[in-house]
Amino acid sequence: MTKPNRTNFRYFAKKIFDSCLEEKPWFGIEQEYVLMNLSENLPWPLGFPTSGYARPQGPYYCSVGGENCYGRPFSESLLFHCLKAGLTVSGTNAEVLCGQWEIQIGPCVGIDMSDQLWLMRYVAKRISEDFNLKIDYNPKPIKGDWNGSGCHTNFSSESTRNDTDLTNIKTIR
Repeated sequence: MTKPNRTNFRYFAKKIFDSCLEEKPWFGIEQEYVLMNLSENLPWPLGFPTSGYARPQGPYYCSVGGENCYGRPFSESLLFHCLKAGLTVSGTNAEVLCGQWEIQIGPCVGIDMSDQLWLMRYVAKRISEDFNLKIDYNPKPIKGDWNGSGCHTNFSSESTRNDTDLTNIKTIR
């Protein structure tokens, strides 16, 4: 048997993910990103004026309307193409920063979650070409009092999903 390369972290992660499959571990990932307009001299968030900043944050979160929502065609295209590719997507929404979005991947069992996240990011990069946008995952893409992007995980197991009196949940450390 050949030995995996020491930098093959997926190999080692899969061993951990597979160590308790009888619990049917569900993972969900919420990936936030900022759509950066490439039609200007420098990448700048979609919806920001070319020389300056957008209105203060607030009206962009889960927004509707042309005065508040920037990038819905991209977000819906990403959702459509991810579903067409067979990825498990739970939803998408506009975020706090103008031009910022989130896509929810999962729930997936085990290491399938990380595989689906990488595929979603690939699909996003390919679609960004059609929109002349850059996908920015940086935690703080704009300096100042502007929302950053994150990627957080939701987790549950069969024993916690069916724990009506919270006994199993209280024993987890």
